[in-house]
Amino acid sequence: MKKAILFDLDGVLLDSMPFHVKAWQEIFSQFDIQIEPGDIYEREGTRTVDLAGKLAKSFHLNFFESIQKAVQETIITTQSFIYGLIELFSFKAKNVEDTVAGPVRIITLVGENTTKSFKTGIGEGFHFFFKIISIISIIIALTNLLPIPALDGGTIVISIFEQVRRKPLKLKSIFRFQVIGFSFIALLIVVALFSDIMYIIKNIFS
Repeated sequence: MKKAILFDLDGVLLDSMPFHVKAWQEIFSQFDIQIEPGDIYEREGTRTVDLAGKLAKSFHLNFFESIQKAVQETIITTQSFIYGLIELFSFKAKNVEDTVAGPVRIITLVGENTTKSFKTGIGEGFHFFFKIISIISIIIALTNLLPIPALDGGTIVISIFEQVRRKPLKLKSIFRFQVIGFSFIALLIVVALFSDIMYIIKNIFS
């Protein structure tokens, strides 16, 4: 026969709700969303996953706010892209996999995180999926604008040079520039594949 029962209920000995409120406010502030304490208190007792979904759905951006948010995200992605290039070509990164990710690693990370997002909810899953696709599209566009022969950025540089020079370049010179560009791109592909291999090896032996 049981002589005593120890019963504990969160919030009886210590009111932890203020800490929950502060934590949620800090999380949503990273997305420029202001959460009022009342928004949390009226959902007291709700599971973390459910609470996150309800709070996210309660804040909808109008058309102009969406455009503003998209511009901000694009600026952040561009800054990260430039910082990554600086790290790559200044050799500041200790490991190549910290700076460059190849197709294997990109697909793996996108797949894993998208799956986790869909487990939270269908809306959250699609939101993450389209967001990551948008980021990849921005990075591809920025890469294409790099002043490297064989890319659009290289073609733009050649066109500007011809306008300043007021004389078109010889086809042989353009061909040599293109060969240099393709060689550089091939080198980047090799580095990306090497990064993927190192990433896979680390996952196997970690």
